[in-house]
Amino acid sequence: MNEIVSVLTKKGYLVSDDFIDNIPENFEAEEFVNLIEEKVKEKDDIVVLNKDFLTSIFKKKDKSSIEINWNEFDASRTLLEKGKNKEIYQTFVDILNYDIDEKKKKKVDRIVHSIEKQESDIVIEDSVSNENNVIVLKSYKEEAKKRVVDDFVYYFRKRFEAISGILRSREKMNGVISLNRLGGKKDNERVSVLGMISAKRMTKNDNVMLTIEDFTGEIFLLINKNKMELYNEAKDLCDDEIIGVIGVKSGSFIFVDELVFPEVPMSHGIKKFNEEVYCAFISDLHVGSKHFLTEGFEKFLKWINGGSGNESQKNIANKIKYLFIGGDLVDGVGIYAGQEDDLDLKDIYEQYNHFTTLIKRIPKEIQIIMCPGNHDALRLTEPQPAIGKEYCEELLKMDNVYMVSNPSLVNIHSNENFQGFDVLLYHGASFNYYIDNVDSIRLSGGYKRADLVMQYLMKRRHLAPTHISTSYIPNIEEDCLVIDKVPDFLLTGHIHRLNVGNYRNVSLINASCWIGQTDFMEKVGLIPQPGKVVVANLQTRDVKVLSFVEDGSE
Repeated sequence: MNEIVSVLTKKGYLVSDDFIDNIPENFEAEEFVNLIEEKVKEKDDIVVLNKDFLTSIFKKKDKSSIEINWNEFDASRTLLEKGKNKEIYQTFVDILNYDIDEKKKKKVDRIVHSIEKQESDIVIEDSVSNENNVIVLKSYKEEAKKRVVDDFVYYFRKRFEAISGILRSREKMNGVISLNRLGGKKDNERVSVLGMISAKRMTKNDNVMLTIEDFTGEIFLLINKNKMELYNEAKDLCDDEIIGVIGVKSGSFIFVDELVFPEVPMSHGIKKFNEEVYCAFISDLHVGSKHFLTEGFEKFLKWINGGSGNESQKNIANKIKYLFIGGDLVDGVGIYAGQEDDLDLKDIYEQYNHFTTLIKRIPKEIQIIMCPGNHDALRLTEPQPAIGKEYCEELLKMDNVYMVSNPSLVNIHSNENFQGFDVLLYHGASFNYYIDNVDSIRLSGGYKRADLVMQYLMKRRHLAPTHISTSYIPNIEEDCLVIDKVPDFLLTGHIHRLNVGNYRNVSLINASCWIGQTDFMEKVGLIPQPGKVVVANLQTRDVKVLSFVEDGSE
């Protein structure tokens, strides 16, 4: 360790204690310095290396550079250590950990400019506080390459490392050991382990038996049906999810006393802004379908332009700063058998042109953030990259439009004294699997209870923890479906029904659609609940639903 510190010191860097505490195995100081040379601009301004800088260097997936004002970064760290201005430091950490393009960097520079002033002199300037800031923290960029079997191995390894890291941070898992060390434990000794579920079955006595594995081995788990709450939790488990286990060892088994999930920490607070500002959420327009609800969407456009509604509804429309769209912007072509009969616009370019025409009628003061879905002109495998200029060139030229991937993480409404709200967008392709395979969701309403699916996934900190729940591209650098940063809002769509809920201060929104029921929907059991817009008050975090279509659905 002294040798590592010596090398870094000779290169002109000071090393913090938390940097040293988090140095991984096989760390090479010279190699780390080379990474700094490769990935960091303005290297000469870096003074202190801390844990967050260490994490960001290893987390950057490509050779993109890290560009921030390091003097401001050190100043914000000092304020954090004094117990002040945590938000500003957290903004820097987000910039370090995620890829942000030039357009967003300029906004970030304005947000954090006040660090240069003395703390007592910080004043919010109107030009900054009134700006509708959008910072895309995480949006998948397509990497064209041939995928091989080993990619799946690395992908699952990265997932395991990410989720197990979250589990290890749980206080209950302080004494966790790897599975190969269970051999050194005596029978009837209490143990804590974690692993990925590789098998699940019911015994002849109707108990639940699981097999979990880590990098070192595997173990059988037994959950007794007499422990009803634990038993019900175990029945809802699915293959491939990563869990923590506390129980008593007995031979090659552990008799389980408690299951520990990655979870949203109880410390996750609810953020509120100090002014009345609104954010709207919609999804699944399916423009181009004969069943697209043109009249309802026209009513929505009239309202969002302040042209309809009562005084309260007009007030909301005038104060909307952000609009999120959760995918399936158009109906697509060749998505399901017989779709051609359901199409009004049979050309995919015509569909996107009409979609663009509609979106351009939304006030330019409203920032519009949209991700793709399974009907859009992209591959089905997740993560789906953002829709490109081939289909939406006019939209991409608009300053208030942000095309992001599925899934993606976006920060809105931040300023120098407020860290903003993080919104996680995911279209929801995995929902079908969990509605069909998790008894507690299926028996509680199934497709009518998307909020239960969202809670299920937030608890597991993954958008599709089971291998077969969605098709995906194995990324050897990271699993993009891991929920590594807990959002303030989770927006989904896909199942065409409105659901709003709250889970540990995360606002859950499964947005409505703008399409009537097709024969295909009826065949697969989808009953749409169209034409409803969710608006969230960022001052109170209250949520309202406005309806623009009289559908008579439940």
